[in-house]
Amino acid sequence: MKQYAIVEATFAPKRTDDLQNDAAACIGQRYLWLASGIVESGEYAGEWRMDFYGQPLGTYDDRRFVWVPLSDLADVVEVE
Repeated sequence: MKQYAIVEATFAPKRTDDLQNDAAACIGQRYLWLASGIVESGEYAGEWRMDFYGQPLGTYDDRRFVWVPLSDLADVVEVE
């Protein structure tokens, strides 16, 4: 993966005890994500930071994520 790649992927977090902003309701849903950079410290250091980018065409969900680590995404397909 390269920085600023846009991918479509299913939200499948490894942990659920630290989810915020009603994110639990988004588990199993597909969204678009932006690879914004590598996490520098903490539990996810060394992983890609994936910023919420939107919904696939024809879908809508008003929830928003700050970011998730790449390991919390499944069935990742690069779209741009």
